[in-house]
Amino acid sequence: MSFTPGRTYTVGLEFEDQTTGALTDPGTVRLDITYGSTLGSGTPDYAGPFSYTGASTPSTTQVYRTGKGLYAYDWPIPANAAPGVYVATWSVGYGGQTLQGEENLWVDAAGLTPPNSGDIGYWTGSITYGSNVVQFGAQDTNGTAWALLKFPGMDGVATDGAVVQRQGDHGGYATPQFYGPRTIELTVTASATSQAERDIARAALQAAVPVSDLATFVLNEPVPKTLQVRRSGVVKEVSATLMDVTFDVLLIAPDPRKYGAPTSVTVIANSQTLGITFPMSFPMSFPAQAPPGAATVTNGGNFETRPTITITGPIVAPAVYNQTSGESISFSTLTLAATDTLVLDLLNKAAYLDGAPIPADLWSAWWVLDPGTSQIVLQGTGGAGAQMTISFNDAWM
Repeated sequence: MSFTPGRTYTVGLEFEDQTTGALTDPGTVRLDITYGSTLGSGTPDYAGPFSYTGASTPSTTQVYRTGKGLYAYDWPIPANAAPGVYVATWSVGYGGQTLQGEENLWVDAAGLTPPNSGDIGYWTGSITYGSNVVQFGAQDTNGTAWALLKFPGMDGVATDGAVVQRQGDHGGYATPQFYGPRTIELTVTASATSQAERDIARAALQAAVPVSDLATFVLNEPVPKTLQVRRSGVVKEVSATLMDVTFDVLLIAPDPRKYGAPTSVTVIANSQTLGITFPMSFPMSFPAQAPPGAATVTNGGNFETRPTITITGPIVAPAVYNQTSGESISFSTLTLAATDTLVLDLLNKAAYLDGAPIPADLWSAWWVLDPGTSQIVLQGTGGAGAQMTISFNDAWM
């Protein structure tokens, strides 16, 4: 429930004997109202303390009794009260002990709603690790609102390389330079319905950001972008109120590319001879038009992407030729039976035959799919019925 400044609201206490469970009048009753933190944490009273001194009618100056074990106080909230969470702490003396109970009171402001009522921000996305999923820009099943506030690092990526000074001359030599891993810093706020739900949210985010494994981070732009990430350093937490917590999460994406949705293209060869065969002789020429077993694929991003290619037999001396770039990955001594599967992982420049590593020919070039359209050709001999599937994601940098 939320409260509006300038109005008066009743806060109440029900006191029961722990042994009998019956409503019981304690010896003393006191109410303290603090802002943002609990009583005893060094936070001064915002209102009170108010004590029960025998009143039985509604009052804004003291606690009053409404029945056996039932007490209340009418809190006139100042019109200039700051929005946020206030804590009502009831202290009762009973059986020689002082017992305390707390209640969180959300105070609204003009145009402001409680965080758990939909303070989810503008950006949407998610971070997922196994069964641990945190959706940003949404409320979870516990009623906690998750807002993604900032994500620096989703723009540019630092480079790794150097310019070497020319010996005895001005200027330098531009050595090869590459993009390094991508560093992303997320600022996320979780607005829960209670302190207990806030702590559940804290544990959920910590579990979704692994230390030595990779989680999947998605930012929902007009074309959603996906990266594989893990945490770097400490996940920092700041609790502005009892029910709100803001996280600063530093992430590292070893592969700096921002990927779009996955795409697969499959072709089935219907010819006994597919393109060139090995061994090759020079000079040589490649087919100008798409032979059987050719696929046209389009990388809709602005940066090269590395596909995964799966080939099933039968085919002799299979090769995958990027007709657009003029590069080929070949296996001149390999014969694939109809039950064999050859997988080419172009990101890691590795190949696997039925799950076991296998080397490509030394003259192979592990090509990439540049932005735009590329034509990929399955080559080899005796390949009628052989199949090639190219799986990739559009990529941005």
